[in-house]
Amino acid sequence: SPAFIYQDWKSIRKVNEYRGPAKDIRLYIDNGGIGLEDTLQTGCDAMLEALVAQGFTENKNLQWFSDPAAEHNEPAWARRVWRPLKFMFGK
Repeated sequence: SPAFIYQDWKSIRKVNEYRGPAKDIRLYIDNGGIGLEDTLQTGCDAMLEALVAQGFTENKNLQWFSDPAAEHNEPAWARRVWRPLKFMFGK
């Protein structure tokens, strides 16, 4: 869930405050555009901005996908679960 606005944006503040070495990890973020997903969009945008500022590069170690027709529920996630799996594990 891209609920980065939870707890007053705490996760985004943590990323912005990080001053350690770059992490050798891949991150995938995705969200829809209907209902709660629309509400969560500002948090997604802020987290993506924070991650890029920390040195993450889209389509290298960071990937984001938005499905404007999707809601915040398991059936919507199931339709696009292949995206993070392909990004993380290839093929």
